[in-house]
Amino acid sequence: MEIQSNIHFDDTEVAFSYKSDRQLKKANFIFSLVNNPFMSSTAMGLVKMGLALHLPIKGMIKNTVFEHFCGGETIPQSQQTIDTLNRYHVGTILDFSAEGAKTEAGFDKTMEEILKTLDKAKGNPAIPFTVFKSTGLVDIDLVTKVQAKETLSPGATAAFSHFHSRVEKICTRAHDYGVPVMVDAEDSWIPKRN
Repeated sequence: MEIQSNIHFDDTEVAFSYKSDRQLKKANFIFSLVNNPFMSSTAMGLVKMGLALHLPIKGMIKNTVFEHFCGGETIPQSQQTIDTLNRYHVGTILDFSAEGAKTEAGFDKTMEEILKTLDKAKGNPAIPFTVFKSTGLVDIDLVTKVQAKETLSPGATAAFSHFHSRVEKICTRAHDYGVPVMVDAEDSWIPKRN
């Protein structure tokens, strides 16, 4: 017996009913840029250059790409987006996707932020699961060494053990709360474990 689903991903009227015409036009513009390799590459280059030169472009980024793909910079800032999506029966994914920390303290701080997403999702049907990036919890150079099966120094061995402990802590809390957790995909150049 085949079960019929009431969900139809080609029904754009339902999928985008929470957005205004202005928001839809803006989203279309953003996706047009992102889907054009030349424009996307050029825009990324200009943004990186603008940030490096300390030009006042953060507001432009926040009101375009960030606004479209992110609900906020913090969990409290995301609450309005969570509430809006929930009114239309759309779940929110809390994903603290910071990367680039280079110290154990930085990795621990990232882990604590990820744990806060689980605290927020616990028992909250508006947030059906959470996500984290493992590269926010460990130095990518260390992962590269492990992937290459290099002999690790005692410090590197301890750092990799701390990475495992961070992931274990996140997954244990997710399990205890009954909140599904997913690991965010990494860029293709990042080594994969066999």
